[in-house]
Amino acid sequence: MATNQTELLLELALQTNPIVIENDFLISQTVTISYNVTFVSGNGGPYILSRELAFSNYMFNIISNSSMQVSNLILDGDAINHPIGDTTNRSLIAVSGGSLFLEAGSLLRNNNAYLEGGGVYLRGSESAVNTLVMRGNARITNCYTRVTGGGIMVALRNNADSVTISEDALIDSNSAQFGGGVYFRSYVLGVSSNLNIGDNVQIANNMASSNGGGVYVSNFINGNTVPLSLTVTGNAVISQNNANNGAGVYVFATNVGDQYVQSGNAIFVENVANNNGGAGFLNFLSSSRANVLMTGGTIRENVANNASGGFQVTSAGGGTCDLSNVAFIDNSTNNSQAGGFYYANSSSEPSDIAMNAVVFEGNRAEGNGGGAILIGGPGLLTTTVINSTFTENVAGLLGSGGGIVINSTAVSTTQIIESMFMNNTATVDGGGIFFGQTANGNDQFSIESTTVVDNTATLDGGGIHFSAANGVLTASISNTNVSNNLSTNGNGGGVWIADPNANLMLSGATTITGNTSIQGNGGGIYYNATNGVLRATGPVVIQDNVANNNLQLASNNGGGIVVVAGSVIIEDSTQILNNYAGRYGGGIFIGVGVSVTAIGGTISGNIAGLIGGAVYISTGGTLTLIDASIIGVPTPNEAPIGPGIYNGGTLNISGVRNITNGLYIPSGANVAQIRGPLAGSAIQLNNTPYVMTNPEGIPITVAVATPEYPLLSQSDADAFLKPVTGFDGWEVRLNAERTAVEIAPAVYTITYENLQGGQSNNPQTYTIFDLPIVLNDPDPIPGLRFVGWRDADGNFITVIPEGTTGNLILYAVFENITPPVPPGPVVTGEQMISQSIRIRCCCPKPCSGCNQSPKA
Repeated sequence: MATNQTELLLELALQTNPIVIENDFLISQTVTISYNVTFVSGNGGPYILSRELAFSNYMFNIISNSSMQVSNLILDGDAINHPIGDTTNRSLIAVSGGSLFLEAGSLLRNNNAYLEGGGVYLRGSESAVNTLVMRGNARITNCYTRVTGGGIMVALRNNADSVTISEDALIDSNSAQFGGGVYFRSYVLGVSSNLNIGDNVQIANNMASSNGGGVYVSNFINGNTVPLSLTVTGNAVISQNNANNGAGVYVFATNVGDQYVQSGNAIFVENVANNNGGAGFLNFLSSSRANVLMTGGTIRENVANNASGGFQVTSAGGGTCDLSNVAFIDNSTNNSQAGGFYYANSSSEPSDIAMNAVVFEGNRAEGNGGGAILIGGPGLLTTTVINSTFTENVAGLLGSGGGIVINSTAVSTTQIIESMFMNNTATVDGGGIFFGQTANGNDQFSIESTTVVDNTATLDGGGIHFSAANGVLTASISNTNVSNNLSTNGNGGGVWIADPNANLMLSGATTITGNTSIQGNGGGIYYNATNGVLRATGPVVIQDNVANNNLQLASNNGGGIVVVAGSVIIEDSTQILNNYAGRYGGGIFIGVGVSVTAIGGTISGNIAGLIGGAVYISTGGTLTLIDASIIGVPTPNEAPIGPGIYNGGTLNISGVRNITNGLYIPSGANVAQIRGPLAGSAIQLNNTPYVMTNPEGIPITVAVATPEYPLLSQSDADAFLKPVTGFDGWEVRLNAERTAVEIAPAVYTITYENLQGGQSNNPQTYTIFDLPIVLNDPDPIPGLRFVGWRDADGNFITVIPEGTTGNLILYAVFENITPPVPPGPVVTGEQMISQSIRIRCCCPKPCSGCNQSPKA
């Protein structure tokens, strides 16, 4: 039992165990612990052992493999009377070759240390093992050091050294330059250890002016052959800590096996970094490699002024980050990128990033990557995102990738599977997803069975943004819903993909629906890749997308798809339905030099505010229609000019074509190129400044044969339907050489019946340009006089009038000529009747004065 320092020293001299403290008293000298002893308060405790005013050295020093156990006792450093600048200030407890057990009720507080360890300093010894166990509700608070370890400083010098912080232990309100709460570092080559923070431990409100507000862990010895690790597990809470980098935790790794592990329900909340890594900064040097395993926990409401409000991982040696069942919620950066999670590799070594069932919600970055940003170095970057959710994340001022940014500087492979990107926002590009290649690598990017909905970008790619730079990108979207995304001032409401060698495959039950580009082009998809291919295959649906701000801006083109450069293939049962462009190309806009091939598919119900309801083909653009693609069925496309296809470039056609609501040919340079039989097709021609009648009756060529199909058939001509108005008296036909389909004045036949063996002196055919035709009498017939011509309705006509069309049958009407009557007997009236004139007629109807029956 001890009620004062003198009694305490006496009990220690006698090696009493336990020593029961029965009163508050001052410590005026270093108390050396040289055997195994327990300090515990007696009844009425906990009692307080305080640093005496004139004393600033270690209050306790454990040596010689001894141990000190503290229960229900307070050690107070009297910080107010031992100011920070006092160079003689030291820790409350030093362990110089022994063990310290801080048990339930123990409290270390209010101490300033000029050197390492504000509360506890494990000084380490190569010849002795140092141990720290902090458990129960043990607490270290309001301690300070000018250098390392405001609460606890651990210098690892023996491979058996160990630190355990568990149960309900609390380390709070401590401060240092490095490791405000805990500083844990290897100091000897070949020596390392593991720091485990678990159970219900709390590390809170600590501060480091440099790195590691809550915890700093370092395997600092270059070339160290023994790995070091930090584990945060159980229900541990690391909260409200502050540092320049790594406010919650900071890991400085130099060994390839160095590791950060997080599991259980660990929580990082409200930590603030003045620079990088609000929750944590994991820094892996070139002698190391990233080795991060997070299998649980919540990272919430952490803040960094620069990169990553949540966790930042930087590696100069590649490595792996495996995240599962982790939630990054409401983390933010004030001036830079990665609201929730940041990874960057600067080496040629490969990186492998995996996210499974990870949640990014409500995170914000003032730069890129509202939810997360992953940056590959010269080495391969492999990213797999499965069953993860990115919602309501924001990339703020000058930021792209509201949900996630993946940035490759060389080679990358990305898979996003069964995940959701919803209500994310980017003030620049890529509201939901942003991929960018910054060099000339070869990248693979696939999105499978994923939902990308209700995301917004101020500029390009409301839902998804792909950029290949000078590299080659092969991207695919399969069985995925990209819908209701918005580009307010740029292009590609749903998907934006560009740069010379960018390729995109849409397949499976993928839907690009309800996306909008207000000021720009491509409500559904914007594609601009000179050497690339955009391919849509299978039951892909591109529907109800809009490029429009109601002002018919020059950029409001391509409601469904705008293709600025490159090649497009549309095949199988792909449907482009009910899209709208304020200007050109309700369904598809085909730019200068672009080639689009439709092998099947349907384009219907699309609307353009000006030109090209289904498809607009620019000068130099090409559309090739093969097999059974349908345009305008079952719902017509609409536009004031060219409601179906506006062909300002080249249209190649073959197979069964149904273009029911119009092919618009603006000039002779834009006639259709027939590359195969068209039997069974229906291609409705529109009235245009080129496809219009002329007073000369000059035929208008609307389609021509090609080297692939040099000789046309009548069924090819029959596939074309003349405009529904303005072409009365014109017909669609082959030219004489069978090398072109033309609209020309129809040649109608005139058949003359009942000529009585004579000949007609009238034309056998006519066109509308021959009208009116004044009918001549037929050749004279002895004994008969020509009465006139009757038409099929039995009417006498002398002229075939203007406006007549169709084949005609005219019937000659004759009457017998009565020979002169010689003088003779008087003829009675009855006899005169018997000799009356008889008219010979073959017309189909009876006529007055003729008693003959009509003849066919």
